Amino acid sequence: RLFGAGEAALEALGSAIWPSNRLDYERAVAGVQAALTAETFATAWAEGRRLALAQAVTLALDQLETPRVALPHQSEAVSRQNDRSRR
Repeated sequence: RLFGAGEAALEALGSAIWPSNRLDYERAVAGVQAALTAETFATAWAEGRRLALAQAVTLALDQLETPRVALPHQSEAVSRQNDRSRR
C-alpha cells in the first residue's frame, strides 16, 4: 500500500522518483511483487493510491514498529539492523 500511496503523492506533486533512486525503488517493488500474488499486489497498490497523506504516514510509522523481513535484494547489514531493532 505504501508504494501506491507514494506513487499517488508524487503524481499529485507533479514529481517522480529521482533517477538516482530508481533502481533501488524498482528492486523494492519487485521484491514485494515476488512475495505477493498479482491480485494481492494490485489490490494493495490501489488501496495505497486511495490513502490520504495522513493515513499513509500513519501506515508507514506503524510499519516501523512491526518486525520486518529482509527482501531478497537487501544486504546482510540491513538484515542485521532489522534484527537488532526487534530486540
